[in-house]
Amino acid sequence: MAKKVRMSDIAETLGVSNVTVSKALSNKDGVSDELRKKIKLLADEMGYQYTNTDNTNHSQIVRIIIAQRYIDSSYSFYWNLYKFIVTYLKQYKCYSVLEIVSFRDEKENILPNFMNDQFLGYIVLGEMEEAYLKTLLKTNKNVVFTDFSNDSLTTSSVITNNYYDTYRLTEYLLKKGHKDIGFVGSISMKNNIYDRYFGYCKAMVKNGCSIQDDWIIEDRNGEDLSFLKTFELPQKMPTAFVCNCDETAYYFIQYLKEKGYSIPEDISIVGYYNFVFSQMCKPELTTVNVDLKAMAKKTVEMILKPSNDYLSVVVNGSIVERESVKTIS
Repeated sequence: MAKKVRMSDIAETLGVSNVTVSKALSNKDGVSDELRKKIKLLADEMGYQYTNTDNTNHSQIVRIIIAQRYIDSSYSFYWNLYKFIVTYLKQYKCYSVLEIVSFRDEKENILPNFMNDQFLGYIVLGEMEEAYLKTLLKTNKNVVFTDFSNDSLTTSSVITNNYYDTYRLTEYLLKKGHKDIGFVGSISMKNNIYDRYFGYCKAMVKNGCSIQDDWIIEDRNGEDLSFLKTFELPQKMPTAFVCNCDETAYYFIQYLKEKGYSIPEDISIVGYYNFVFSQMCKPELTTVNVDLKAMAKKTVEMILKPSNDYLSVVVNGSIVERESVKTIS
């Protein structure tokens, strides 16, 4: 479990006293508005857990939960999504507390240590083990899943339009003249990847294109869901691949180059999310842009106004064209 953040940690980071931090977090006099804002922002970012002695209105605290594997990288998509959520919560004068769940705690169903605290609800960023989520839902019914959904669990969710976005992305490749198109993603690992795979399948089948079994390539380690850096390539290579996310596309392009392929001259590649990896790729990646602000705003609206009619809100993406796709005749 993530190390508990103390007031002294915040004080040391900002170079102020523990007393100053305590006054800022408990809204007492003696701290300038600018410094108070800076202290509270850092406390949220570090995942400081407010206690009863902080004089905080716990009904206005939202617990944000995320698996460790999603934020190990400094380029994590979820860090950006988290920042937008925190920004919208602040507009409603709500606090947020971040809990980072280790792979072991998730597998062994060990919940965070604030289960008995009073708070508004949970936002879960990114798909987690179903057993873990079931236990979480028993402690608080006001839960919003963000960037994933689970048909077996009754709660609200905010997701990207994984199925339709990837269908359109595959259609884009088909219109560029590609008929032999593969898919890179470990389908059984995450519901998002399932949905993107089926969007790819629909476009292929609708256009009369066959899907070869060995054109579906794994991209995750089954033990901890970490990204693979090497891939099992088919003997007969397609002219294009749909990658389930930009990070996969980044590693896949690197691997293809090591094997002597040129992108997009030999093989065209597309991704999903339009996050930092899409522009780290050489050439830069054609991908689906995910509207993080819209997802964050809808997530906050749903956690602040819970409804017994559990909703699944779908946020559409848009295709961003770059240099990783070649038109063929």
